[in-house]
Amino acid sequence: GEINAGGSNAYGVRNYYGTLNMNGGKITTTGSSSYGFYNYYYPFTFNMNGGEITSANIGVYLDHNTSSYYQDARTANIYSGTISGKTYGIYQKHPNSTINIGRTTDELSTEIPLISGGLYGIYKTGGYTNFYNGRLKGYTNGYTSEFNSVRSKMEIIEEVEEIEEV
Repeated sequence: GEINAGGSNAYGVRNYYGTLNMNGGKITTTGSSSYGFYNYYYPFTFNMNGGEITSANIGVYLDHNTSSYYQDARTANIYSGTISGKTYGIYQKHPNSTINIGRTTDELSTEIPLISGGLYGIYKTGGYTNFYNGRLKGYTNGYTSEFNSVRSKMEIIEEVEEIEEV
């Protein structure tokens, strides 16, 4: 399946409650203030097992509502697939959120899942982020904050890619 949202402030999937499994397909948002997957209010679990989320702003945004009613946990398990945003691939703002990138049981990969952003792959101001597999890319950096957990006996390698001028 495919979701295309073309408004300047559009959402591919917004405020999902419960569990959402993305096992393929594509979510595309083209507006300058758009979000591929956005959560502000409700507790949820998002499992990405393939597919692609592409946004002209932020691919996946775990926002933070300061009301105590909306402080329930949010979990995003990005096991495979591609998330890209013109600003951020993922923006993690909610203090009671957990993002797991890859699984420790998967074969080690530096490509899957791929999270990229125009500035940062993951821009984190709250919550917990665990990095077990894949690649994070950004013009400024792949990520903004240390990870809470990294795959056992592995380390994160930072590389600068050369850009050919035309």
